[in-house]
Amino acid sequence: MNEIKISLSAYDFNEMLNYAVRYCLERHSYAVWDGQQYIKKYWQLLDNKTKTIIAQDIQRHLDMYEDLQLDYYFKLDYESWANTLNWIQQQPTTPTNNKKSLEIPIISQEKCNAKKS
Repeated sequence: MNEIKISLSAYDFNEMLNYAVRYCLERHSYAVWDGQQYIKKYWQLLDNKTKTIIAQDIQRHLDMYEDLQLDYYFKLDYESWANTLNWIQQQPTTPTNNKKSLEIPIISQEKCNAKKS
């Protein structure tokens, strides 16, 4: 089984992605990159409220750690979040997704690994 599809409420999807981003903001591991990729992959599915919250959360994070942006430990994460925020700001404004539920394909780990190779 390489791929499954799930159906969930749009509200739940927006909340889950928002929580994932908030988790990733405080990490200094591969989770940072994963969270940033989730934002880019699913941006068009998010409602405008969630998009605004994610952008504000990233901006707050950058403001909080601005003094540490040159620190070796924080530099890469800081720069990658700044780049993600810049990417968000360049996205065209889209109408709010009014769907009550979303069908999202979930790709198996094997298929995902094959794409990265």
